[in-house]
Amino acid sequence: MERYTAFDLELANRYPSSICAIGVCVVENNRIVDTFYSRVKPVPFISESGHYHIHQISEGKLAAAPTFDRVWAQIAPLFNDTVILAHNIQQDALALRATLDHYHLTYPNCDMSCTFVLSKKLLPNCPSYKLDGIATYFNLRFSHHHALEDAIMCYRIIRKIKSIYQLRSLDELHELIHVQYGRMADQYYKNIYMSDIASNQEMREEEGKDINHFLFHQCICLDSIHVSYGTVIKDYITLAGGFLQEKVNINTNYLISAGKTDTNNYKRAYELMQKGQDIQIIGLTEFLQIINENTWVGS
Repeated sequence: MERYTAFDLELANRYPSSICAIGVCVVENNRIVDTFYSRVKPVPFISESGHYHIHQISEGKLAAAPTFDRVWAQIAPLFNDTVILAHNIQQDALALRATLDHYHLTYPNCDMSCTFVLSKKLLPNCPSYKLDGIATYFNLRFSHHHALEDAIMCYRIIRKIKSIYQLRSLDELHELIHVQYGRMADQYYKNIYMSDIASNQEMREEEGKDINHFLFHQCICLDSIHVSYGTVIKDYITLAGGFLQEKVNINTNYLISAGKTDTNNYKRAYELMQKGQDIQIIGLTEFLQIINENTWVGS
């Protein structure tokens, strides 16, 4: 039996922990068996006009909403031991992890799939890979930026793609395009594998390099990293088979950030993420912890 959970998050402001609405759609054997929707009191409690114009959830409604930890207590089982699916999963997973971290909650144990990634690979004639663009391509109507409607649209898109390719499961779609699931678990996160540069390069064994390492053949940009850390980080990335970049561009997979949100690279990464590019932002402390836990790389 195939089972997965499609979900969508809306944010109240620029901070990834500011979830203000969540929609969840549980699918079994190609049918919706459960749904959930709730507004969420965001952290920090700031309603920015740009975000409000997207989702139209007023500050008054957010003030009356439950906090995320209360909402999560109701829906956490829907995210555990399953595949979770979203449109641009990296962005939603970033927000989910930031909010879980704020409340000191454990990450769910799940694999991750993405309608943006799958559509980009499997719908070559689609003129736009935004959620509403794909919906238009399939002549599907919905209320965009309502979290539950967006979650259900992810399910409807997957159902359409399965029909086109006469496949029955997400597993078969991933196998068809050789894209691995992302992975989230307690103290662990690996983004769904999709690299524009890797698709044009031979994925081969290289001496001293592990092709399964999450940085192998990935493009990594370092942003405002102090020189005292820079050499160690650059050596680690090189030994892992990654490609260092000075500036964020359309090939960037990871931005290693010292936490400054006003830099050109951070602003460019956020801009590309808003357009649907799969960029993972990793904090300096988190990345140094990864290095310490993986001192074997390249040895």
